[in-house]
Amino acid sequence: MEATQLALSELVTNALLHGADPISVRVRGTKDHLRIEVWDGSRKPPSFPNPSSADPDDMLQTFGRGLSLVAMCATNWGVSIEAEGKFVWFEPSPSPGEGDVPTPDLNYVEQTVPIDVTDNWVEVVFDNVPMGPLIASRRHFRELRRELRLLSLSHRDDYPLAGELTRVFADFDASFDNTVVGQIERLVRSRVERGFLRARFNPSRSTLVDQMLRLLNLADEFAQAQRLLSLARTDEVRQFQIWYFSEFVRQARGEAPRPCPVLSVRSTEPAQ
Repeated sequence: MEATQLALSELVTNALLHGADPISVRVRGTKDHLRIEVWDGSRKPPSFPNPSSADPDDMLQTFGRGLSLVAMCATNWGVSIEAEGKFVWFEPSPSPGEGDVPTPDLNYVEQTVPIDVTDNWVEVVFDNVPMGPLIASRRHFRELRRELRLLSLSHRDDYPLAGELTRVFADFDASFDNTVVGQIERLVRSRVERGFLRARFNPSRSTLVDQMLRLLNLADEFAQAQRLLSLARTDEVRQFQIWYFSEFVRQARGEAPRPCPVLSVRSTEPAQ
């Protein structure tokens, strides 16, 4: 408990002093491997401490030692940089200064990677897309991807399936050109209620869409059984994702675009 309080206090202080609004705190991970996350709206990565110069006694006696104190209170920790800001996260150790000081993990969630789009790829269009469900769906998708990555990174032996599912996410992302991410971000900034999207899709990856939809259903079951400390999808998000991902496969077969079955429109608040 002491390690959690010390590290959390330091991260919230750092976010208030050096980050940007909005700032929030939440618990993620699993029952056996809790993870504390502090979010702020700045994409600037923090300055990591030098473990070789750490003095445990001095760190625990002096206020304001920054992320060195977090490292001393964690079994694993790191930073996840996203489009709207960053998460600094840690898994608390039993007590401050117990065990080796872990090396932090720095991850850029949506770093643009060039994708080789060939003439065999097809164009897929989405018209009159409700932005509320789109933003909620995007947030859920990114959070689940991050959950699986961190579990595979920190607890590979305990959750061997997490590594396999992380690779599914990577293969799935490579099935689309990366211009759609920028289009979504522009629509979010414009605060429109509905928008138009155009993307390119690799039709040879169609089976991955069904695989991803099954993965999302499995994640809901894990969340409902509290095997993952994250929220299951709402019915609205689930319906939207079924429509959105299935449209890539349908239109790749030459079928005409279908309208989104999700009719409600929610606030276009920034995704976290």
